Amino acid sequence: MSPGRAPTGLSLQDQTVFLVVMACIGLAAIYLYYRYPPFDHPIAPVAIGMMLGGAAGNLFDRIRLGEVTDFIDFPSYPAFNVADSSLTIAIATVIVGYLVFAPKSNTPTDENAGADG
Repeated sequence: MSPGRAPTGLSLQDQTVFLVVMACIGLAAIYLYYRYPPFDHPIAPVAIGMMLGGAAGNLFDRIRLGEVTDFIDFPSYPAFNVADSSLTIAIATVIVGYLVFAPKSNTPTDENAGADG
């Protein structure tokens, strides 16, 4: 592939309208999830709020500048910003929260039943 050419396949570069619409749909879904919570753990609303903030921050950049500004750049690691970090931490928190704090199965077992029933 020659330098400067995008790889073949789907590229979202210069797709600002599509990305803004998708971000608005995502924000609406996150808001509805926050407004009508199916969660009981106190950290869940914080994580959902972090998702809202991160998505809104990236959307604001995309509308204002036409692209998301990534300003934290480590060598040998993709560039990112505070909104990306907020989204990543929030999603990891929700996933870990559901894995660790999910209610266990309440299937009753009969301790008196033997191998033959």
